[in-house]
Amino acid sequence: MTSWRDAIEWRQDRLKVQLEPLRARRKQLIEAYEKLQSMEMTVTSRGLTADAILYALQQFEARISYLINDVSETMMAMAQMADGVWTVQTLILECKQKAKTHGLEIRDGRLISDSGQSEDEFASAAAELKPMIKGVLENADSIDEAYYTRLTAVADGSYKSSEEGFSTSPGLPDLPQKGWTMGESAAWWSGLTDSEKENMVREHPELIGNRDGIPMEWRDKANRARLPQEIAEMKSNVAEAKSRMDKAESTVGKDSLEYLNATNDYNRYRKKLGDLEGLQKILEKNDSDVASNPSKTRQSLIYLDTKSSSRVQAGVALGDVDRAKTVQMVVPGMNNTVGDNMDGLINDAQKVRNTTFEESRNHSSSAGIHDKGDIATVAWMYRTPQNAEVATTDLAEKAAPKMDRFMEGVQTSRQAMGVPKAEINVGAHSYGSTMAGIAVGKVREGTVHNIALYGSPGSGVQDVREYNIDGQTYVSGVNTNDYVQGIGPDGSFGKDPMEMRGFKHLANNPENDSQCKYIPTGAGNGVTKFCSKGDDNPFGRHSEYLKTGTGSLKDISRIMGGMEPEGEK
Repeated sequence: MTSWRDAIEWRQDRLKVQLEPLRARRKQLIEAYEKLQSMEMTVTSRGLTADAILYALQQFEARISYLINDVSETMMAMAQMADGVWTVQTLILECKQKAKTHGLEIRDGRLISDSGQSEDEFASAAAELKPMIKGVLENADSIDEAYYTRLTAVADGSYKSSEEGFSTSPGLPDLPQKGWTMGESAAWWSGLTDSEKENMVREHPELIGNRDGIPMEWRDKANRARLPQEIAEMKSNVAEAKSRMDKAESTVGKDSLEYLNATNDYNRYRKKLGDLEGLQKILEKNDSDVASNPSKTRQSLIYLDTKSSSRVQAGVALGDVDRAKTVQMVVPGMNNTVGDNMDGLINDAQKVRNTTFEESRNHSSSAGIHDKGDIATVAWMYRTPQNAEVATTDLAEKAAPKMDRFMEGVQTSRQAMGVPKAEINVGAHSYGSTMAGIAVGKVREGTVHNIALYGSPGSGVQDVREYNIDGQTYVSGVNTNDYVQGIGPDGSFGKDPMEMRGFKHLANNPENDSQCKYIPTGAGNGVTKFCSKGDDNPFGRHSEYLKTGTGSLKDISRIMGGMEPEGEK
């Protein structure tokens, strides 16, 4: 069994650095195979000598095919192991962070108390931490065994592949496989030629558009190819559901279960169709604007989920996510949908991107921003709660892993491309801040730099040390007219970030504060509220944080570009 001392020494980068030589070796072998095939084609005569030459060339081809398969399998096994080590590193980080919240330290897998807890306190902490430590070691054993098994099969010749040197993507599956890690997806994609990639996008866009580990350039191509197909499919679904509604109404009546189910399907499909058609209009307008004015920023459709929820979910990027130095995630709150609000979310993302660039002209950035091309901003529309759905974190819990995988996939695909890691910064509003907090509390280590929450009902965690970030935590909350702040129950929404230690407070726009007071009416206990400035709307400023010209927009944009904020006044 892997020991704690061994596991904490595991490093994903030590494996990843070996992937590039394997990719290069595989490419050399494929080129050698192609050269042998060309040589074989030049042998047109027949006879003993010619036959001997052909036989020798074919033997060499067979040996190289064998080597291509072995190198390809070794590359894929190493990518899987690197992904697994990344998970182990994160689990170790979470154990250490949890131990710190209890005033404990982990040494050689054992808990050490440095702050004099009582026996009961220590026992309670140990009951929580020991299963976590055990989980780390079991996970480490599992991925180590899988890696050993794959490499042993290559070494002893028991690994078999039907691939030949002349196959499409020699040594690799023609299609991405179910159950692959994002590291395997990235290694597989990097092993394809541009022609093979174009063919994949053309023939199987549904397998590429949301596959984490695939570069965003190709995900955009795949999702744009999918969009008309998804619209056509949704129109068919609407028509089919309408037909069932009509049939149920005429045969068993509107009070029947058949009619109710058909109506629910019809309404759900209609809403999804509206989402898809609205998204298509946004992209078409942007394409037209860019065609007439190339200086405008092209929008990339890097995420499109039409199946996992009752509404379409989408991610639209401004800038080059594959190469930008900083990638910004802009996340909205409740009552937002792709069909009705995607354009507004993209506008918010554009404001953050523009303001980040403007601020970088006068402030140093940890991301190293020098021009707008160094900044990519993602408008991330998850399945937001509608109205009463906001009372629980159910939708936040479902949305968080998807955003995690996306952000991890950005880092993974860039590594496979040989591009330095992005500084990913997250900015999230209202319910979205709780979702993002939950996500950043579970995202794999080294993925996210800073996180900023604004107008937040809850941080998604109980302690800032639960966030898996290598930067800083920030919060912005105005003084008046935003009763959403901290309104969520601590147990589910996480603690109020405005009251938590470890959060740096961003600009809160005090110049916009309402000034109201209660004046007794003289009749019983009656009072009148008088506002000399502003009003008494409890939610009137809840959407103020990204408004043009506000200090909050400036500060949020700064920290999402790796700059120091001005802070609360």
